[in-house]
Amino acid sequence: MTPGRLPPASESLFVRLYRRLTHLYPAAFQDEYRSEMVEMAKECEAAEAPDRRLFTRLALLGDVLLTAPEEHFRMLRQDVRHALRVLAASPALTVPVVLVLAIGIGATTGVFTIANAVLLRPLPFAEPDRLVLLDEMDMKRGNTSIGMTLPGLRDYQQQAKTLEDVGAYFDGGFTLTGGGEPERVNGAWVSWNLFSVLGVAPSLGRHFVPEEDGPGMETAVLLSPSSGSASRSAAGRGRWSGSCRPASASRKTESSGHRCRSGRRRPRARTTS
Repeated sequence: MTPGRLPPASESLFVRLYRRLTHLYPAAFQDEYRSEMVEMAKECEAAEAPDRRLFTRLALLGDVLLTAPEEHFRMLRQDVRHALRVLAASPALTVPVVLVLAIGIGATTGVFTIANAVLLRPLPFAEPDRLVLLDEMDMKRGNTSIGMTLPGLRDYQQQAKTLEDVGAYFDGGFTLTGGGEPERVNGAWVSWNLFSVLGVAPSLGRHFVPEEDGPGMETAVLLSPSSGSASRSAAGRGRWSGSCRPASASRKTESSGHRCRSGRRRPRARTTS
């Protein structure tokens, strides 16, 4: 409020409060009725007897708090009706406007969904702020992500001082055989300690153990309900035993198998406190 519009010093505290509450009304309503409402409050304040003044004040305040939302809704309804009449009068303009609004709202929703999933929502792991992703680069060939060799992973696990532990995973494909037609199953090779590094535990069964880690030791699996339709259909036909071990699983002998033998992994590490 500018100095030229300050309320008179003679106004009571109630009138000053009432004057401020009139800002709850829409701007157009204030321009037309605000001064009259303030003058009416002054008259009521001066005319009422002291024993009835409290009742009058409460009635005036209650009237503002009840009618201000009604005025906003009334003006909004008028604006919507006017907009609909204008759009109905020019359909050639209405269709492009609606399409642009729909595209804008959809794009905004999509961007927020991605930002929420990637930036805002915390990772579904214990202490996600302590997790880091390790990777290697080949600057000579301009490759900014080449994964990590198995010896490099062992060096991190044995020599890193700022990392509490290091686990590794590698996405790949499997061919599931036994008990029916072979099926393609999407999965990953992981180090035995990956789940403890991430701070997660299986709902059923157990973690991997060190004896199950290493080339030629792929004898145990952990199943996920969201691992794909092939896994669910295989489970439905009884290919998985109660110990969460496959009846027979063979690694696919194509590019994914070659890359696995080369020892490339994407380690995840948990930093020390």
